[in-house]
Amino acid sequence: MSTRRLAVIPCRGGSKGVPRKNLAIVNGLSLTARAILFSQESGLFDLIHVSTDDEEIASEAEKYGAPVSFFRSSSASSDSSSSTDVIREVHQVFMNQNEKFESIALLEPTSPMRTISVVKQTIEAIEESDYDAALTLSPVSVSYHPDKQFSLNQDGEASFFTDLGRKIKSRQQLSTTYIRNGFCYAIRGESIDKGTDIFGFKIHAVVCDIPYVNIDSFDDLERCRKLLQ
Repeated sequence: MSTRRLAVIPCRGGSKGVPRKNLAIVNGLSLTARAILFSQESGLFDLIHVSTDDEEIASEAEKYGAPVSFFRSSSASSDSSSSTDVIREVHQVFMNQNEKFESIALLEPTSPMRTISVVKQTIEAIEESDYDAALTLSPVSVSYHPDKQFSLNQDGEASFFTDLGRKIKSRQQLSTTYIRNGFCYAIRGESIDKGTDIFGFKIHAVVCDIPYVNIDSFDDLERCRKLLQ
């Protein structure tokens, strides 16, 4: 059986910054529920899988129409596990069940301000070009540009973070930099088969001009609630 698009929603139970973060309520819905409902309402996916190691999150997923057919392994659930570990495990399990995906999208519940248009662009970037991976980015204020940053050693000695740092005299010398916002990562199934990480062999950027909050603290959570009101 061949399935075209898979949405993976990574929802492990553990979280240090905000305990039980993926079940945190934002304006009446848990972050897990928001990601599931978005995936369903987008109409972009043939299958939605919630990757979790947690019974309560699995119950939440089933409540919103995305029953968990298998749980995440302990090796993909630790603090050091990466998104690539999650994608690779999910893809392998489905492959073993004779389910093949042309494209896989990772939608992090902790970035709930994504839009259908942005996710659609990200998926289509790998389906309609020679890119095998794509991700969403947001521009970073030049106030935080790497060429303006320093690193410190244990004695408090400061060093320019980049070799260009000492040469920067004005903001006009700084090019725009971008940061991952967590809205969407997309990769071809065949690239995962070949052993690449979630960034693929050639990656396309979808630059977003919408507000975002990548929730990692209680302050982030509160800011997200206010913005989504």
